[in-house]
Amino acid sequence: MLITDVKKAKKHLIDVEINGEIYKIDEEAFIASRLFTGSEISEAGLAALMYKSDLIRAKNKALWLLSHRDYSKKEMLGKLKPDFDADAAAEAIELLSECGMIDDERFARVYANDLVNLKGLSKRGVVMELIKKGIDRETAAIVAEETAIDETETIKEIIRVRYYNCLDDEKGKRRMFSGLARKGYSYNAVKHALEEYLEENDVY
Repeated sequence: MLITDVKKAKKHLIDVEINGEIYKIDEEAFIASRLFTGSEISEAGLAALMYKSDLIRAKNKALWLLSHRDYSKKEMLGKLKPDFDADAAAEAIELLSECGMIDDERFARVYANDLVNLKGLSKRGVVMELIKKGIDRETAAIVAEETAIDETETIKEIIRVRYYNCLDDEKGKRRMFSGLARKGYSYNAVKHALEEYLEENDVY
């Protein structure tokens, strides 16, 4: 196959025309290939070039995303796979993991802290949410245990802020129990905390 034209495109890309078809290749990857207009390239060589291009672009996109917040490996793969070769995206994530840019345990600790302090999730709720983000169950359990706060006090605070006006009728109480269950609190934990809340606030 013959490279018939090479043109600068947008966002660090090169339009490479091969046998009348345009391929968008990362500029860094193309320069490193030492190819130019008039060069011959095999199908295997083109595949390797496109993979290298995707690897560089996936890594650059991951770095841009990481400049805004932490990501787990699973989250990042979900961001990269729609735009890049799946293997290249996975390799880019591994390269960033090796240099500490992506760290599932660090992500888990930060995210668990937010889940507890901003959303009021239970220990069980934290584990469930971390697993959804791709954190392995053992790490999720350890982090949740380290991050967990007094569940009874947390439930009472949630009741005070969100459900204080739901305690006069059964429908309101069911809504409260459902809302707290979604945060990972068991029925017995909520019942115990509610009893304490009612006693402390002279509500009967």
